[in-house]
Amino acid sequence: MWQKESMWKKVKNIFGDENAKTLKGYRKVADKINALEPEIQALADEEFPKKTTAFQT
Repeated sequence: MWQKESMWKKVKNIFGDENAKTLKGYRKVADKINALEPEIQALADEEFPKKTTAFQT
């Protein structure tokens, strides 16, 4: 049994963990969103709906 686990670890080390790859992609998106926060916070209440429309297009 330990041989199967050891073999699986080696395969994961070579090819990587699929979940880790997915999370890495999500982190990139989250970082981009977080970078927009200061700009969005600076918007006046009247400007916010216009910016929302711009993001949707």
